[in-house]
Amino acid sequence: MIKSAFDPSTPHVKWRREQIDNEYEARFATISHALSSEGHFKTERIDAKKANVDDKGVKFKRQNVSQKTKKRYQTAAVTGLIPHGKLVKARNMDDLRIELLSRDVPEDVVPDSITERKEMLKQLEVERLMSDCGVPEADALAHKEFKKMSNAPFKLTDD
Repeated sequence: MIKSAFDPSTPHVKWRREQIDNEYEARFATISHALSSEGHFKTERIDAKKANVDDKGVKFKRQNVSQKTKKRYQTAAVTGLIPHGKLVKARNMDDLRIELLSRDVPEDVVPDSITERKEMLKQLEVERLMSDCGVPEADALAHKEFKKMSNAPFKLTDD
C-alpha cells in the first residue's frame, strides 16, 4: 500500500528538482489557489465577465427580433372604440340595432343576423372615417373598431 502511494508522487519529486523558471511551483500554486475557497472558480468567472464587459461595452450590438420596439395598440377602454370581433349575439344584438338606428338606418332595413348587422356597421364606419376623418380607403377598410354613436352599452364581457 505504501508503495502504491509513493508511485504517483515520484514523478512530482523529479519535476520539482528539474523545473525551469519555477514552472512546477507556479503550476502547483495555480492549482492550489483554484481549489481553495478564496480563489474558487466563481470569483475568477466574475472577474472574467467584468473584464469582458469593460472590453466589449463600448460596442453596440444590434437588437434581435424580440428586443425590437413594437407598435403599441391602445385598448378599446382607452380609445373609446369598440372592436367588431368582440361583439356576440348573446350580449350585443340589441346594441347593434340601437347603433344602426342612431346612424340613420331605417328600422325595416336593420338585418336580423348579427353577422349582417356587424357588416353593415363596418361599412357605415368606413364611410364615416373617409368622410369625417379623411382616412384613405385602404386604411379605413383595415380598421377593426368603430366609434360608438349611440347610447347602447356594448358590454364586451359577461360580467
